[in-house]
Amino acid sequence: MMNTTPWQNGYTAGRLGKSLEVCPYLGVEVWAWICGYLDGRARRLRLVTKQAVNR
Repeated sequence: MMNTTPWQNGYTAGRLGKSLEVCPYLGVEVWAWICGYLDGRARRLRLVTKQAVNR
């Protein structure tokens, strides 16, 4: 079974807009981190309130 910790840490880094250079992993775990990072970057942000946006 795959260790999901590197993926989750990469996902969090991607959501926060951090650089790929912050990856703390080596070896096979790098790929899990990068996959999580890319998924985090690709996820669209959502509004957390239902207030109208002034344009």
